[in-house]
Amino acid sequence: MSERLLIAGDSLVEGVGASNKHGWAQQVAEASSIPTDIIGIGGLTAQELYDRLQSEDISGYSVICLAIGLNDSRYRADQEQYETELDQFRSDLEQLLRMVTNGPRRVGLLSLLRVDEARSAPLKEDKKYFNVDIVRYEETLRDLASNFNVEVIEAPDMHLDPSNYDDGVHPSDSGHHQIFERVWEWLGK
Repeated sequence: MSERLLIAGDSLVEGVGASNKHGWAQQVAEASSIPTDIIGIGGLTAQELYDRLQSEDISGYSVICLAIGLNDSRYRADQEQYETELDQFRSDLEQLLRMVTNGPRRVGLLSLLRVDEARSAPLKEDKKYFNVDIVRYEETLRDLASNFNVEVIEAPDMHLDPSNYDDGVHPSDSGHHQIFERVWEWLGK
């Protein structure tokens, strides 16, 4: 199989928060010498990414990098529940990882970014992100990554500096560049 990279996930992959949506995934594609495809759609959950990738032929990818889970951990105040309850997230992510690890390829999963809660709770009136919840979802993510021999790419601790965020959840240009550096380092291993 010739080398080919797929980067897939939610708004972080789409580049939301970066100037002209030129985020970390786009930076990886430009810097990489191997053909790179990007599927980034704002708001995606693990189940929705699985559904989206079902319509793709992923057999030709030698490397897949996923960034998913933050939207699953979001609290919907109007519904008094999480976007995806934790047990369902486990099931959805397990299904996704089973699909992307089915084949001779390297798979990486970006750990979940912490948010700037002062600006993200609520991000929109009915959408709240809390770091305590994000940590619980990330524990599930790490557990499943280990079960499927998927490498966890450590996201930077951007929440320590508010300038790393565009809106408290989505990275600014500097935040996207920090993620790019982590993913680029992982690709070089």
